[in-house]
Amino acid sequence: MQSQLTRPKRPKPGYEPVFVSPTESWTSSRFIDHFLATHRFAVSPANRELVRVVMRSYPGPRPIMAEDIALYLLRHFHRDRE
Repeated sequence: MQSQLTRPKRPKPGYEPVFVSPTESWTSSRFIDHFLATHRFAVSPANRELVRVVMRSYPGPRPIMAEDIALYLLRHFHRDRE
């Protein structure tokens, strides 16, 4: 007989919700698109995946706060001078 207790599933790294305020969270996909657009990067599948890969290595505390993860991401990405 198996136990009826189930642990809540923890989201996979890179797919965790991102808190944009103490009470509002966005899906990681929504945050990634917002991050790319606001920092004038192309919103493309390749760029989305690059951001998600870097998000997986984020060493900060959980829950992830948007300001903290954005600073972390900006240290990893830069725009070429045009």
